[in-house]
Amino acid sequence: MRSLLGVALLGCTGDASPGDRSTPTDTAEPVVADCENSELTWENWAGPFFVTWCTPCHSATVIGDMRKDAPEGVNFDEYAETVSRLPAIGLMVPQTDPSLEAVPRRMPPGGGIDDADKALLAEWIACGAFEGEPEPIDPCDLVTVVPGDLVIDSQTAIDSFCAAGNAVGGDLSITAPGPVVVDCLCEVDGDIAISGGSSETIDLPLLRTVTGSVRVTGTTVLTSFTANAVEAVPGDF
Repeated sequence: MRSLLGVALLGCTGDASPGDRSTPTDTAEPVVADCENSELTWENWAGPFFVTWCTPCHSATVIGDMRKDAPEGVNFDEYAETVSRLPAIGLMVPQTDPSLEAVPRRMPPGGGIDDADKALLAEWIACGAFEGEPEPIDPCDLVTVVPGDLVIDSQTAIDSFCAAGNAVGGDLSITAPGPVVVDCLCEVDGDIAISGGSSETIDLPLLRTVTGSVRVTGTTVLTSFTANAVEAVPGDF
């Protein structure tokens, strides 16, 4: 994990006039957090928190009156630009005084953040505001259907299918020789038929959904058929 902070920032203070909202003047009590066991990062918690509570106004994509007086250039779309303003954020979010004259100004102005989320924000900041690692992308979250039936009789057929999509719009027939691995296939909207060929192993590691049956016919060499991600097959198996 990567952090742009070397110390906890909720105890930072500064001097500011009521008209200067960039440097808060209040002093916050330092947060006592169990940082050894904290798992909060920008990727798994803080990023979504700022999307919910801050970027409706503080975003580079929000312009003009839609910003509701949020200063131009003060945006929380990205990790780096957000952590650069954490000393102020750490004071503004806990502020309970809703008045426009309050220093620091409460953010968001309308409030709404519950105490549990305020505590988690304080913990994330106090423990170093780590960025973390992005959540892995599931290749089957976005399904691209290749229309019609599909016959896999060679590695070339597998490569062509994977280049076009990850779901079969009809029946799937597998007749290819040798070990068969289709590591892009997520869905089959029909039957899967395995027949002939000389393949001893067939592996469909990402396959989640089969709307028809799975049948093996006319082959005596197949010893392993793997589709561990499939939860159920409504037809025969």
